[in-house]
Amino acid sequence: SSAACEALLHDINEKLTVKMSKSEVVQEQEQEEKVKEFGFIHSRAHRWDMYLRNEGIYNEALAHMLNMKQENSDQQGTLRSFFEELFGKNANESKFHEFSSIVCDPGAACQPIHPDTNYTDVAPQ
Repeated sequence: SSAACEALLHDINEKLTVKMSKSEVVQEQEQEEKVKEFGFIHSRAHRWDMYLRNEGIYNEALAHMLNMKQENSDQQGTLRSFFEELFGKNANESKFHEFSSIVCDPGAACQPIHPDTNYTDVAPQ
């Protein structure tokens, strides 16, 4: 719903503001912790890959997208349909590797076309 999207946007922006407003000294002391909070991303000025915890509003949004059927509808959640098409009968066994939000603020340079992972002959999972 649009209300859920607005709530997610507000919460993500609020958490990002708090994390980015720490002094440089504190940021240096917390560099190891920061690696746990942000993923690597191209063109970092005005762009962040912020890891999300699967709890609270984020868990609600993910559960909504993974629902077998949406309320008052015959349609499945967006990700549920995709997972079932991709994994077939094993869709319920699939797992998320990362849950994050890419935040891109005005002034961010365009990212070059790039893969998120290097190519391998055998799937890593």
